[in-house]
Amino acid sequence: MTANTSSAYIVAQLIEKMNNPDNDFRFMAINDLMKELRNETFKLDDDAEWKVTRALVKLLDDSNGEVQNLAVKCLGMIAKVINQAQAEWLLEKLFELINSSKEEQEDIGCISLKTVIANLVPNLVASTNIVRKCVPNIRTAIDAKKRSMSSHVDLLEILGDILQRFGSSIWELHPDIQSTLLKQLSVERPAIRKKAIAALGLLGAVASNDLFKQTVDIIGNGEESICNSDVHSVSEQHREIQCKSVLESSQQGMIFLFEIPKNNFLVLSQVLPHLIQFLRTAKDDELRESALQCIETFLYRCPKEVNAFQTDVHNVLSDNLCYDPNYSYEGDDEDDEAMEVENEEDGEADEDDYSDDDDMSYKVRRAAAKAIEAMIVCRHDQLTASVATYGPLLISRFKEREENVRIDVISAYINLLKEIHHAVPNAVKSLADESDMETEMVGSARLSTAQLQPDQLNLLRLLSEQLEPLLKAVIKQMKHKSIRSRQKAFELSTQLVRVLPDSLSTSMDQFIPRVVASLNDKGCSAQMKIDTLAFFTQTLISHNPNIFVPHLDVIVSVLVSSVKDNFYKLASEGLQLARYLLDVMAETKSDKQVPTVFDAVYEKLLVADTDQEVKERAIDVSGHCLALFPQSLASRLQQTFGILLERLKNEMTRLVAIRSFNEIVAKQTVPPEHVISILPQLLPFVADFLKKNQRALKIASLNFLRSLMAWPALSNALNSKEMELIITEFPQLIKDADLTITQSVLKCASACVTMFPQQFASHLSPILESFTILSQSPLLQGSTLTSALDFVRAIVHSSLPNKPSFEELLETLCSPIYNTSTSNAALPKQAFHSISAELATVAATSESLSEAQHLASQLAKQLTASDSSETVRLFAIYALGELGRRYPKVYDQDDTIKPASLMVQVFNSQSEEMKTAAAQSLGALAVGNIEKFLPFILEQINTQEKRQYLLLHALKEVIAWDSTENISIDVLKAQSDEIWKVLMAHATREEEGTRNVVAECLGRLCVIHPSTLFPLIKQQIRSDSAAVRCTVVTSVKFMISEEKTTFDAELQANIGDFLDLIKDDNLEVRRVVLALINSAAHNKPSLIRERLPVLLPSIYEETRTRKELIREVEMGPFKHQVDDGLDLRKAAFECMYTLLISCLEKIDVFEFISHMENGLRDGHHDVRLLTYLMLSKLVTLCSQQVLSRMDRIAEPLRTQMMSKVKSNAVKQEIEKNEEIKRAVIRVVLTIQRVPDADKCNQVSELLSLIRSECPHLLESVQRDAHRSYSTDTPMDI
Repeated sequence: MTANTSSAYIVAQLIEKMNNPDNDFRFMAINDLMKELRNETFKLDDDAEWKVTRALVKLLDDSNGEVQNLAVKCLGMIAKVINQAQAEWLLEKLFELINSSKEEQEDIGCISLKTVIANLVPNLVASTNIVRKCVPNIRTAIDAKKRSMSSHVDLLEILGDILQRFGSSIWELHPDIQSTLLKQLSVERPAIRKKAIAALGLLGAVASNDLFKQTVDIIGNGEESICNSDVHSVSEQHREIQCKSVLESSQQGMIFLFEIPKNNFLVLSQVLPHLIQFLRTAKDDELRESALQCIETFLYRCPKEVNAFQTDVHNVLSDNLCYDPNYSYEGDDEDDEAMEVENEEDGEADEDDYSDDDDMSYKVRRAAAKAIEAMIVCRHDQLTASVATYGPLLISRFKEREENVRIDVISAYINLLKEIHHAVPNAVKSLADESDMETEMVGSARLSTAQLQPDQLNLLRLLSEQLEPLLKAVIKQMKHKSIRSRQKAFELSTQLVRVLPDSLSTSMDQFIPRVVASLNDKGCSAQMKIDTLAFFTQTLISHNPNIFVPHLDVIVSVLVSSVKDNFYKLASEGLQLARYLLDVMAETKSDKQVPTVFDAVYEKLLVADTDQEVKERAIDVSGHCLALFPQSLASRLQQTFGILLERLKNEMTRLVAIRSFNEIVAKQTVPPEHVISILPQLLPFVADFLKKNQRALKIASLNFLRSLMAWPALSNALNSKEMELIITEFPQLIKDADLTITQSVLKCASACVTMFPQQFASHLSPILESFTILSQSPLLQGSTLTSALDFVRAIVHSSLPNKPSFEELLETLCSPIYNTSTSNAALPKQAFHSISAELATVAATSESLSEAQHLASQLAKQLTASDSSETVRLFAIYALGELGRRYPKVYDQDDTIKPASLMVQVFNSQSEEMKTAAAQSLGALAVGNIEKFLPFILEQINTQEKRQYLLLHALKEVIAWDSTENISIDVLKAQSDEIWKVLMAHATREEEGTRNVVAECLGRLCVIHPSTLFPLIKQQIRSDSAAVRCTVVTSVKFMISEEKTTFDAELQANIGDFLDLIKDDNLEVRRVVLALINSAAHNKPSLIRERLPVLLPSIYEETRTRKELIREVEMGPFKHQVDDGLDLRKAAFECMYTLLISCLEKIDVFEFISHMENGLRDGHHDVRLLTYLMLSKLVTLCSQQVLSRMDRIAEPLRTQMMSKVKSNAVKQEIEKNEEIKRAVIRVVLTIQRVPDADKCNQVSELLSLIRSECPHLLESVQRDAHRSYSTDTPMDI
């Protein structure tokens, strides 16, 4: 039976059931049809479509409501699969219902039409044709006078949906739609006006410029007449101003089309003057509120354009924030002073005695506060001005009598503090200590000026100038009887101490009583108390410990009450506070209250059935307390150790317990006999934990083991059979699957070899076997390789009973090279480097010059022998070089081996791998003996033209090697002139690899000898050769990556000349300049921060896809497009991402988003992935700005989620498509977590689309996110 025949049979059965008198039969028939429609193999022929469509339309008039509702849903699904003729018939029947005289049929018709339109697939010709036929009927239905309000609203909503999804495809209908919508603005019903306004906004997004301007003029003229009239209808004013607010805030067509930037100013220049004038003269408070809301929307949508009216906007916002004609605040200051001695609550009660139900002025003040908040949040580039102007203004309005307004005013100041925190994220870390030479007093804090930029210091200075009135106002709010006001005051104070350390030092006597009162107040909510504890924890972190000493008794009292509280969240926050309070006690040597704190913590430690978070923090704080105050708790040590040992047995608490033991042992403050007494019980746990498949537990156990072995007093006690159990586990842990664990194991093994040679001896063989396998890994490099070499040194230095001889150890380590079973397999390049470094380490550590020279002689023979395999010869090259690097004496006193000559001979090899290895080894020889081999390399470069590329690599090895030996630096300085000539001779090469080598050498050499080389490099930016310009710009990138700061001042003064090349005609030059900006933004943002206003337009310009850079290349019978601008775009987006993180305060966020949208629509997979990452970061930093642009951002995200791979797509294409959809899902989930995201239709639609199209991917991404949020690190605030 064919699929069509089967489908026809199923449809016949279902239609029969749809006509069944039984409600259940009809319901199940529709339900079964919906299931079939979801099946991709289910197909309807023309006859089946005809029958099903009519059966469903008939059921719209069913007597059973559930059947009716399901029929409506099914119509939405059927609309996607039926042909156009059936769709037109369906719409005709629906409009008959809509135009029916019966209200029930009218409503069901509207709901059905809404469902059908929502299910039509955009960008399909058939769908667009259906919509074209719909619009005239919808307009007719809307204009009908006899229409129920619910259907009227539904029809406007349908029209809005059509504009949003098909608007650009039905451009010829826009004038008619505009006419219909404008008529609805005069309707008295607010709900209808609201829907019409929303639809006008959606029309503006797709309308032509002329139509949009016409719409603005019509509404603008109406508003002007309202603003200039003396008597006018309140409802009319509401309609005009609110329409303008929504229209102007929604119009992507004028405000967000960056291609026509003049229109932004055009719209604002028409609207804002009217609004400002209206706010100065209007007497109706609710209308003023609407006008202020309109300004708030402008500020969120296009803050840059508002700058032209900044002074006027600031004035009206300030005036309206203080607008309270029915209440006088003149006596408030005197009242504040009196409140210090009077009853606090009675004093506050006077504030709220005034009440007037007809007073709407609070709406004006609240709208002004929200608009000021928008002014602060949306103008990162004017943060200093916002702090200076709006900071004092907002503080002066903390006395606001209306609670909702007061909360919004405080919230605005909190957002101001958050913006400062974004600009100065390291304020607390910049507190100066005794080692800091350059410091400055900012308020009560002494800050290190080396860690802060001048503009950051200026922000903190401005904030410190506001401290006195701010703290006075905040303390008053903390005394307020309103819990909301008090909670907001603590939230503000928490943000303040994060931003400005030591800011409460002078007022701590007033703050601590407020903290105590809040925690002791039985009327306070648990959340209020949690916020109070969080505030005080942050205060402890950011203030000088000595200021808390006079208050310790009071603090400990409320702390103990919090820790003992039955509510787990409150107890957990109390324990967190206890941890930091113990640090204060330790630093100030105030241990009187330690037993009291410990008793409260210990009580929680004993409770086994408490919340997991409380258990973990009780264990953590107990260990912290014992580590800090072992003398004060001497009688409690063994008892507490016993409890902690019990917690090691529990799977849920063993991780935090082993970390707690690690802290105790690492401090080495507890009398060692107490630790020794529990080692027989403790070490078996460690051995067992190393077997578990839990990474965090293994790392914590190894850290604990290293702390144990670092304590000399425990060395004898550790020499036990329990330690041998631990050593037994080492071979299984030494592998490249997890290099963090491997590195820790190697460090432990190095210590064990030295401390317990007898026990370690029996395990040396399996450990060396695992170590040899690790040596073959391409991942063994960096700090892990350093640990591996330390382990080799430990073996050579050890007194192992079965210690391998020089030859035996080398034979084991080099077995991957000489073993015929493994040498046939291709070893990675890094394996040769690792094994040769191990060989050289053995030779250097053994200090047996004769054996080392014999080894070098053997390697030289293997290199030149004709019967040596390529693997052996390659290893011999690396090993000869590493011997010269790590044990240069081998070649100093024996002229029979000439390693440099051997390396040069290898340059004649046919193997590129051999030649590269020889170049690296020649450089390694010079690292070991720079005086002997550097002149040789330079001579070879000058005389051997054909080998210069390889010799440049050798030179790079010398210059790039991390060496601080003065002799090496002096030799390089002495040879700098000759090296310069050599390098610049190769700066013009076409090969990018050669130029990069030259650039790295120039950059690193310039840091060593800047006075001579930097002026020479700077001269080359005017070179006629694009290759030279690329090289010198890239060299600056290597200068920036150096951590040394002595060169920074000169870089700061001259880097602008290099950055100006971003306007160079050559694509490659512009790309390397973007890479330079990216490097500077990442490593030393101060170098470019002040230059960003000039640089950003050029960076943004490179985000566009340029058709002139796309060329077609023939590859056999196929044609392939090559985009020469791709690398440039990727560099631009990478640069934007880094700037977003390091220089946000210098970025116009809305302009940034506009250009980021180029990446969302880019045709290349890598660019889109990078842009999604950027968007996620932007959401976390500027959530409201992103939400306000979701109407533009959502469309490319939706398109990506709807994308399908071709039926003949290869596996790689399928994986790429899935990867990019995962990235979109992660972005949408990030946006979903933003406050108010649930009110954004685009976010809701994207989530619905993801759930319907890719539920399996959504589940996978959520699962991955959950895993990434579960931390492996100790708890921290």
